[in-house]
Amino acid sequence: MSRTTRLRRRRSTIALASLVLVGLLSFVAIGVASGASTGLTARQQQPTRASTYVAAKHANGSLAKTDPSLLGRTDSKLVPVMIKYAVTPTASYAGGIKGLKATSPRVTHKSFAKNALTVKRYERFAGAKVKRINLSVKRAVHRAKLGTAFTIAYGGVAARVPANKISKLLAVPGVLAVQKDTLNQPQDDNTGFLGATNVWPTLGGQDNAGSNVVVGVIDTGVWPESPYFINRGLPAPPHPLSFYHCDFGDGTDTAHLGPTFACNNKLIGAYNFTQTYMSIQNSDGQEFCNNTTHVCSARDSEGHGTHTSSTAAGDRVDHAVLYGVDRGPVSGIAPGAHVIMFRVCLVNGCFASDSVNSVQQASRAGQSASEPARGLCISPPSRRRRPTPRAGPPTHRRPADDWRRTGAAEVAFDVGPWCGKVASDTPSW
Repeated sequence: MSRTTRLRRRRSTIALASLVLVGLLSFVAIGVASGASTGLTARQQQPTRASTYVAAKHANGSLAKTDPSLLGRTDSKLVPVMIKYAVTPTASYAGGIKGLKATSPRVTHKSFAKNALTVKRYERFAGAKVKRINLSVKRAVHRAKLGTAFTIAYGGVAARVPANKISKLLAVPGVLAVQKDTLNQPQDDNTGFLGATNVWPTLGGQDNAGSNVVVGVIDTGVWPESPYFINRGLPAPPHPLSFYHCDFGDGTDTAHLGPTFACNNKLIGAYNFTQTYMSIQNSDGQEFCNNTTHVCSARDSEGHGTHTSSTAAGDRVDHAVLYGVDRGPVSGIAPGAHVIMFRVCLVNGCFASDSVNSVQQASRAGQSASEPARGLCISPPSRRRRPTPRAGPPTHRRPADDWRRTGAAEVAFDVGPWCGKVASDTPSW
């Protein structure tokens, strides 16, 4: 085998770095040697480190990058992080492991439901691997508090770890990167109308527009009694209503969680995913949460989630009265669509790990696709992530969302051809 062939097969980061270093040293040596005839002299000097680059050590970790601000800290304060493991998420796994077929819908062209046995086998494998790495993490960093595992959309876990142990954590086999569990903020913005009224006649009329779509919104929750979520004879959702969570309490803690509500064929599900938030800080007491039990309702205390979900898929309201003036009929872009709300945001923002947790549930809720046109569209709550074609269900985005590439949730969202951008020309109502 030739030397060139051998080098081509050496693709690891360490090998590549070694080649670059050798090339640089060779260049310097040639320069010094040629400089002898021009009066240049060589002197000994210790090399200095100009910069440090921390990158993924796994084929699927190309997007995983440790946040530089987490490195070099000397304090022992517990910081919320997302730990990326050497585990390919189920929604991205394209095969390659003996005995485990591909699960990524982009590769199989099948929904999780139609590929259920293969998905189950890979989930069992991924879950076992996460548990093994968890044990190694706990042995290396005793104070680490490990939270939810994400095997569908991320391939890692949420955690709180001492700030001065990040480097030690990165040395654990199977740990690719440590990323900030960022506290994002919901965004409001304006945009022009999209001309949805011109499309409705081709979709069976206003009330039926979007009837083959489930719109999932990740935001501050929903006010379920809003007239935009009344069931006007919509067909049944992909699963029975009992399949979905309807997290508005069971009536035993209305003082904190507010009144109960039974979901219907319009608002088919409402999930509370504020576990990371409530484990780090309490609600302000006015957010339909119990600070003792750390349980929250999916009820919207702020209005943002109700606004965005009704803009995307709010039902027809015949008379919208604003300041005493009847403005006539209004509705969302897809009045006939089913809606699922995922509450991840409280008064101070939305933790990335709570958002990823909701995406995992959204993937499961979207498994029921019974025809190619049916999909689950996700509307993220914050402008701090950009959707990528790596993993997860199709994405439904508000134009206010300006996602950037760094951070924990960057592999969590995806774009589907049946999903569009929506907005209202007023930031709130």
